[in-house]
Amino acid sequence: MSGIHSVVLPTAVFAALALGYVGAVFATGWLFVLRPQRRSRDRGLLREPARALRRRLDIIDHRLVGAAIGIPLALFFWQFAFQQLGGGGGTAAVVALTLAGVAVLGWFGQELLRFWPERVYLRRAIDAQMITAQSLNLLMRQEYWVFHDVHLGQHRINHLVIGPRGVFCVDTKARRVRRQWGWTGPLPAPAAQVAFDGTKLHFPGWEEEASLEDVEMQADWLGAWLADAAGEPESAVPTFAAVALPGWRVASRHWKRLLVFNPATPNMLVQGGSGEVRLDVTTTHQLVKHLQQHCREHTEARLRLDTQPWWRRLRQALAAFRRKRGNAGSASRGKHARRA
Repeated sequence: MSGIHSVVLPTAVFAALALGYVGAVFATGWLFVLRPQRRSRDRGLLREPARALRRRLDIIDHRLVGAAIGIPLALFFWQFAFQQLGGGGGTAAVVALTLAGVAVLGWFGQELLRFWPERVYLRRAIDAQMITAQSLNLLMRQEYWVFHDVHLGQHRINHLVIGPRGVFCVDTKARRVRRQWGWTGPLPAPAAQVAFDGTKLHFPGWEEEASLEDVEMQADWLGAWLADAAGEPESAVPTFAAVALPGWRVASRHWKRLLVFNPATPNMLVQGGSGEVRLDVTTTHQLVKHLQQHCREHTEARLRLDTQPWWRRLRQALAAFRRKRGNAGSASRGKHARRA
């Protein structure tokens, strides 16, 4: 028992001191450097593109740095275990130190495996939103107002364009061409071309539909919210939904209340809104004034990472897979029935 205490206790004290030192450094930098700069930068200003994604990226970077610092602690536990094994120590001490190293490596390793893919996705999404924002800002020359990263209730709108032709709720999608593999190696990459038939996005290798429904729901809710804020009937504020796909060539466009476009041609957005109802100057200024006041007074909600246990996330993924498989089966049965 004395051998275990002589090894485990110094190791635990060393690990606690190391983690305490790292935590004190991060806390000092956050309280006296990062937090004052962020408060002075954000006070009274409109939101820049992808601010929420940048804040989430900062949180993930902190978690990844902590995991990278914590992983070497497993090596210290294993080093003490080998020393104990070579010095003729007890079996209990060797097993305890080995299991402690495995536990530390497993915990911080799953942190890396969990957050690194999300960090890659966030970087790609931030770049896509910046490209779209820079293109939409050119519409300001045509008497349009452009807002970025607008938070209204539970909705987060990437870009909001208000002008004579109406209100445009723009959602940016960061998609990349997926490489396919054959028996001889990677196949030639398909062309970055997407087809939109009015209800689905047909990418080379997959289709998307749920994301379009979310954008249309946001546009409907936004139109009702703006009409209520301006004191106008909902029909007096024409609202349209749009999806921006940076780097993709859109083969076909179906404009009803949804437009899919490449942000390299921002004029396609405002030219598509061909409804009979137009926004007059007075209503436009009322909407813009209300949005400016809301964006300046809106306090950002604290972003929290997904803390659900792994077994719950696995159960949700299996349920989504069963629903998708069931929908595909019902669609195939309906196709055979129509043929019969």
